[in-house]
Amino acid sequence: MKKQNRNFELKLPEEIFRPHEMSLIIGGEKSGKSDFAEQAAFQLAQSMNQPLLYLATLYIGDDLENQERVRKHREQRSAYGFSNHEIYFDFKDQIVNLPSGHIILLDCLTNLLTNRLYRPVGDEWETSEDSDELIIDELLLALESLASTSSHLFIVANDLHRNLPVQSPEMQRFLRLHGKLLQAIAKRPGSNLFELNFGQADLIKASFSG
Repeated sequence: MKKQNRNFELKLPEEIFRPHEMSLIIGGEKSGKSDFAEQAAFQLAQSMNQPLLYLATLYIGDDLENQERVRKHREQRSAYGFSNHEIYFDFKDQIVNLPSGHIILLDCLTNLLTNRLYRPVGDEWETSEDSDELIIDELLLALESLASTSSHLFIVANDLHRNLPVQSPEMQRFLRLHGKLLQAIAKRPGSNLFELNFGQADLIKASFSG
């Protein structure tokens, strides 16, 4: 495993990162949530001597700006020794073929939901007509399945609910589904919840607190 490329060292109690469980890491744009998740996963992998697996969910298509952003992120992750997998659509089907026993970082849940609700069809985007309940249940079951085969699952998500204006019924639906996903993960007895602000992480809930 390659050396860490930062001088910052996290002080986290390793006992909260239980096998086959989840840590949800939320924060606003540029809050440091992805950096924190990468460092936490890296340090846990070192202590447990387990391999790292990164699940990227941002669909970049032909967007040159996103392509450059993804390239930089790949270089950053390579310093930690992550094995990189890009999963955009049909998430529940693709995770079946992933290796087990890894410490997994999924970045991010917000893009995962976006990919479940919308997909490109030619030059247009098609919106799923599935019910909200089906979408929520499908994604939660997929995440549970992923966690069950992992040494630990870190999930990054955007905090959209404090500063994103609701301008349309479609956005209202997205925020409703996003909020339900976050609440369901956070309420799991074995889940940890971290909130990132200005590069500082707060442990809101630990797995041993129930």
